[in-house]
Amino acid sequence: MIDQCNELLTQCLILSLTPQSICMINSAELCWEKNLNHALRWFIANISSIEDVPCLKELSTVQLLVTLYKSLGIRARLVLVFPISSIKANKQSGSSKDKSLSQKSDFSSIVEEYQYNCAQKSNEKLKRKRKLSTSPYFETSLSSSTADESSPKRQKFEDHFGSSVLNSRNFYDQYNSWVEVLLSNGKWRPIHIPSMSVGEPALCEKHLQNEFFYVLAVENSSLMSDVTPRYASQWCTKIHKLRVDTSWWCETLSPFSQPAVEAQQESSDIKDQLLSAPLPTLLSHYKNHPLYVLKKHLLKYEAIYPDNKDYILGHFKGEPVYSRSCVQPLHTREAWLKQGLIIKPGEEPIKTVKSKHSEKEQRTSHLFGHWQTEQYVPPPVVDGQVPRNEYGNVELFTPSMLPEGAVHITEPGISKVAQKLNIDYAPAMKGWEFTKGSCYPIFDGIVVASEYQEILLEALQQHQQISIEKDIKKHQRVILDRWAKLTNSLLIQERVKQRYKQSNNYS
Repeated sequence: MIDQCNELLTQCLILSLTPQSICMINSAELCWEKNLNHALRWFIANISSIEDVPCLKELSTVQLLVTLYKSLGIRARLVLVFPISSIKANKQSGSSKDKSLSQKSDFSSIVEEYQYNCAQKSNEKLKRKRKLSTSPYFETSLSSSTADESSPKRQKFEDHFGSSVLNSRNFYDQYNSWVEVLLSNGKWRPIHIPSMSVGEPALCEKHLQNEFFYVLAVENSSLMSDVTPRYASQWCTKIHKLRVDTSWWCETLSPFSQPAVEAQQESSDIKDQLLSAPLPTLLSHYKNHPLYVLKKHLLKYEAIYPDNKDYILGHFKGEPVYSRSCVQPLHTREAWLKQGLIIKPGEEPIKTVKSKHSEKEQRTSHLFGHWQTEQYVPPPVVDGQVPRNEYGNVELFTPSMLPEGAVHITEPGISKVAQKLNIDYAPAMKGWEFTKGSCYPIFDGIVVASEYQEILLEALQQHQQISIEKDIKKHQRVILDRWAKLTNSLLIQERVKQRYKQSNNYS
């Protein structure tokens, strides 16, 4: 679809139809909103003559507009609304058929529901096409009834662009697709044909037929971006909760992602657009909101930091509203130690909660934030002696927890060699394994003084060589024993044959 817009022949054809007043404008100045709007109005006014070109008949109206901007030296991309339903079932279905289908949970019922919804959508599309074929003009909403031919909107549109554009092929299909162009300030802005607007994302959403969850901008066969937050007014409150897993979706689009600088700039632009919207007015909208949070919605192991007036974005019924970036995770002392951090002296716990593993006993856990921690510095090695904990091992959850003057050796069988040489060592504990309701330590190698590293590695190499030689000798003995067993068996068999052969001759 987008590859046809990038073909040189197609761009040359549509450029040959473009007036000189538009072609002579510099590409940098053409990215201004006024010049883009001028090019859009000329395109809509001459759409019928453009579509009559034989090589351009296969392209839709939006594809032709993308080709026009590309031929003028402007970066443009095609924006498509994908008709993919949400991952959650519609609980407010009006028909009894939908309610009965939503109550089923087996796989067959899901397939039946999907086929039923597809059939209903196809019937609605057929009805809509029949209305389109009989009606010369539509209202801005496709779900409305057939517009009157003498309506003021139709007369105003005809005065500006003529009646030919209303009968243009694929004109009414452009509600689910539009164009995005890259302005001179490095920001992408939409150009919508039905509303004749430039840089108005709200109008693009207003003219859509149904609720949408996925909007993708395609520049070429290798560049694709998810721009749903730019056009979904309910992105923060509803839409993002009804989509697939974010990590899986990002991984799926990663082969088609933009360069890192452009992707970061576009993400920053979309975030600024979301932040410019007013605060939610309903309490339910703050629940799991990606930008804002209330203290009452914090989880058990979360806290607001920094908690002062400078970071309050507003108030909802007297309760302060904070940015989601102010939400910080809380952990116990043991959990922070697993990340190589310890609690600073004199710090008080932010929260005191009931322990997870204290069902019978009423034990509590003190929680601390990251701002209350510092880097853990283990005691150094002294006189070749490795410092240990009370269990006789070294906690090595992160590389920074390795004692100064020590090394971590993970070669198999290194502990036996160190034990034979009477070198002080300690097992390295890397973490915990939780199985069958219990936790067990995970050990990986040993920790020894750095001056013993070369000695241990050489001894380990000799030990491995000796072990290999022993294995070879053992294997040779097994081979000899098997040959001896086979030889004895053959001799016994021959002796038995000879003995019974003589007895048969005597008889």
